[in-house]
Amino acid sequence: MQLKKIAKICAATRTIVTYEHIEEGTGAVRRFVGDKFALYEVGNLGDSITLEIMQTIFDVKKEDRPGWTFVVKPYNPEIAEILADTCEDEVGMSAYGVHLQYRGAVLIPFYGGGKIFFVEETYFAPLRDEIKAGGIGVYWRRNWDVLTVKNGLCQTIACVSAFTLPEDVVEALRGINARVFKDHDGDE
Repeated sequence: MQLKKIAKICAATRTIVTYEHIEEGTGAVRRFVGDKFALYEVGNLGDSITLEIMQTIFDVKKEDRPGWTFVVKPYNPEIAEILADTCEDEVGMSAYGVHLQYRGAVLIPFYGGGKIFFVEETYFAPLRDEIKAGGIGVYWRRNWDVLTVKNGLCQTIACVSAFTLPEDVVEALRGINARVFKDHDGDE
């Protein structure tokens, strides 16, 4: 996980959220850090995490520090269910072979379970090393508009807010995808 890229995401919203996930059954504690739209597993950063400590870890200059929000999320069963390594109601998602520019953001479309969700490309930047290494999976938890990312050991390493776009944009994407597959098969 690339901590500097998580820092960049947090800087864009001037928000740092930390959450300690307690594994059901084992009681193991895993720490997640992110902004208000994504959380990433970061390992152990110590017991007394404060805004100042996180800004130091994220290398935020002192003059840029005012106006930041720091949220320590206490254990929450709903968040725990999202971050759980297993979920009966999850669907594997696949990324379309295209990215979209929409309202100034580059979006990655994911499809599966009859749905298409979009995630800002920025939120996958901290996962670049894991993506390059292969073996990660993206899953939709049906009860939430959240995609979870799991490593090769099927452990949740991130969760990212996802959203849908207006139906005309989704239909255009479906049409593009159909043409891409047609062209790929050699039919022009």
